[in-house]
Amino acid sequence: MIQRVLFRFHNICQRTDNIWYFCVTIKCLECDYLFICNGGCPKNRIIDTGDKFKLNYLCNGYKLFFAYIDPFMNKLGSSLFSVGNTNVIY
Repeated sequence: MIQRVLFRFHNICQRTDNIWYFCVTIKCLECDYLFICNGGCPKNRIIDTGDKFKLNYLCNGYKLFFAYIDPFMNKLGSSLFSVGNTNVIY
């Protein structure tokens, strides 16, 4: 099921090439961090992946960074949105 959804999403760009933000590789569509980087800047997509679109050359660095900060961001988010937290400065 997920492969079919990803394939349909991936083909959006093939039908409308002017929507550049949908033009990411299948590897990007399967990535846990797509919601953060959105495939990166289009000018940095230079690594050929064998399909129509190219991969951002900073992808591995982004993944390392986002994996490193994930537990800290989760802790920060839970402390900011905990019920009854009076130590939060808005």
